[in-house]
Amino acid sequence: MRPQDDPQTVVRPTRARRGSRRRFVRATAVGAAIILVTGGIWAIASGGDGAPPEASGSAPPKGKAGPATFLSLSVTGGALPYLAVVGGGPEAGAIPIPADLTIVAPGQGETPVTDIARLPGPSIQVALSNEVGVWNENWLVMNLDGFARMVDRSGGLTVDLPEPVVSSAGVLGPGSIRLKGIQASALMRAKGADPAARWDLMVSALLADPPKLQPSDVVGSSALPSVQATLDAAKGAQILPMPVEDVGASVVVSQQPALDELMTSTWGTTAPTPAIVQNANGAPGVGEAVARAVVPAGFRVALSQNAQSFDQPTTEVIANGDEHVAAARRARQALGIGRVQASQVPSGIGDITIVVGKDFTA
Repeated sequence: MRPQDDPQTVVRPTRARRGSRRRFVRATAVGAAIILVTGGIWAIASGGDGAPPEASGSAPPKGKAGPATFLSLSVTGGALPYLAVVGGGPEAGAIPIPADLTIVAPGQGETPVTDIARLPGPSIQVALSNEVGVWNENWLVMNLDGFARMVDRSGGLTVDLPEPVVSSAGVLGPGSIRLKGIQASALMRAKGADPAARWDLMVSALLADPPKLQPSDVVGSSALPSVQATLDAAKGAQILPMPVEDVGASVVVSQQPALDELMTSTWGTTAPTPAIVQNANGAPGVGEAVARAVVPAGFRVALSQNAQSFDQPTTEVIANGDEHVAAARRARQALGIGRVQASQVPSGIGDITIVVGKDFTA
């Protein structure tokens, strides 16, 4: 059996809102990507780089966020999968991730957030970074027991509940209430009265005066001092609703370019370069490993799939049009391997295509 790696797709970030976009991309992505890597490509010089010379004054890397730092946050065990991206710096903000959202998770394909929340912390980090288009340097996974301990140690969390919530700790609200740890965890377990809105309130309360984390609070994390620094830098963060759109009877995705514009207006980021990733070496998990290398360099994996064969010895980074050669060189530098080529065939999905050969060992 061929190992599967990201069989599905998401549209290019600059594509206008289109109700049928996902069905269209599914129908055309494989054929388009095959054309990209089999025809209309500049020949490669032996052992070198066969792309046309890079023009002077090329565009700077995209997807960078200046002095801001970002954290992928997951709290498990509640009524919903509770995920958020927290950004700290000169501007502090947090984007709670809607529980009904479907995102492109490199290495996983198109994946509901309910399944993203079940992944290991580093995989959540890659998936949420790819979604918002900016690398989340830190990640933190907590369960509700650890969350409750943190709340108690910080003296409680104050939330303003618009309506009463029946929970295992009694009826909470309405109005302003100072939650103890057991009440906070009970509130997040309660299924009635819009759990998603309560998660927004909890994130806001948590970041109003970020508590000090202890190792016993967490299920897993990146370096805890770095996580704490990002939380501290996000003190007083505003809650930023993620722009979403329906693309089917039950499929909700982030709306683009609105999400990238939200990131830009809040943190000064630039929209990431969309990339296609093809697994041509046969190893599982290539999509996530490549994303971990290129997302910090200002890319978003828009489509990740298997190539026609798994026998390619050398990774190729293909500019889908001469105007994207600088981006292809930047991706090759981030990967540390491969040869840059340029295709005459444009793509409506990605500015570059990374065909991952057997020289890629993550």
